Amino acid sequence: MPFPDIELEDERCTKRLWQIIGKSESFENEEWRFVVTPKFNSQNYMVSDLGRVLSLPRYRQYDETSRTKVRHAKFLPGGLMKTGTQPSGHLTITLIHDKKRFSTHLHRLVAWAFLGPQPPNYYVRHMDGNPGNNKLSNLEYGMPWENITDSYGPAGITGIGIVIGSSLERRINSAINGNGNAINVLLDIQNLLKKSRDKSSP
Repeated sequence: MPFPDIELEDERCTKRLWQIIGKSESFENEEWRFVVTPKFNSQNYMVSDLGRVLSLPRYRQYDETSRTKVRHAKFLPGGLMKTGTQPSGHLTITLIHDKKRFSTHLHRLVAWAFLGPQPPNYYVRHMDGNPGNNKLSNLEYGMPWENITDSYGPAGITGIGIVIGSSLERRINSAINGNGNAINVLLDIQNLLKKSRDKSSP
């Protein structure tokens, strides 16, 4: 089995996991770790160094209610999880913990599991500037101005449909060199993105 130290609840869960693995030959080429977040750690989900998330087969316990009159458990078959996509191209994922939904970016789940706790004021960088590439080899922690560097090239900000004026360009270059307020630069770029999306909306 390509996962370390997994103890599932019963034979049914184990059999189901083998069925999931059997449908994808790539499992053996990935390293998988349990999900860790700043708010909780989970034994119900695993994330791989290739940026995939697996929901493990398990049972969800339900308390007695006025309708059911008895405690019961529902089998959850698990499987590879689907992601959402933001207009920026970043992928999102939603987990359930303590019966509450927890949504985050996929790149953060990969980084938290494989790079360790995220340092204060640091961001997760996509080294190739592609927010859809969430492989561990493409991620590292960095400062805000380094995030700008990852998406900024000779042709300007890539793939986001906005025009960078000369004044903002000078501020970006200053932030890249560690001068100026990178947070304010990012906020201005975010405002440009919002205006661009508003114009393109029907």
